[in-house]
Amino acid sequence: VTMSFIQSNGLERVHFLGSTGYVFGFRSCLSGHPYGGMLTALTDTTFYKIPSETVMREMQRSRDFFQYTMYAEYTRGLMYSRKLELLALPTNMQKVAALLLSMAYKVGVDEEQGTLIPIRLTHDLIARLMYTDRVSVSRVLSILEKERMIARYRGLFRVLDFDSLIDIVEK
Repeated sequence: VTMSFIQSNGLERVHFLGSTGYVFGFRSCLSGHPYGGMLTALTDTTFYKIPSETVMREMQRSRDFFQYTMYAEYTRGLMYSRKLELLALPTNMQKVAALLLSMAYKVGVDEEQGTLIPIRLTHDLIARLMYTDRVSVSRVLSILEKERMIARYRGLFRVLDFDSLIDIVEK
């Protein structure tokens, strides 16, 4: 799932969110100051809208729910930290390699031919996540494919050579 916000200056900020169980809008729910946003699911997804009053009441009533919601907020903070680390990498090659590695480790399915990332990542989406242009992402993916570090399979990416991708990120 991705989340994007349109800022007052008209720029769209895109954030990659994560997987099952992610809580969207938790911060505005706690603060009572809602903000606009948009979610885009890359796979079949179910969303639930829960009024902030219900969340607050349940947090006061249930220690388990309180801990779960605090863990969700902690996880979100870690995710933003990881994104900052990714964006701090100096080249698009390193950023794309790091993203593919992260996705392969987090949601990858190990198969005989490599590790399949079961989420459709378009060149445009990758570019938006990294604040770069689609052409640059396409060039990087083409190089990684020619070097047999990744392969495309029915619109999905498959990581073939983890060690080489790690070497790129650690340059």
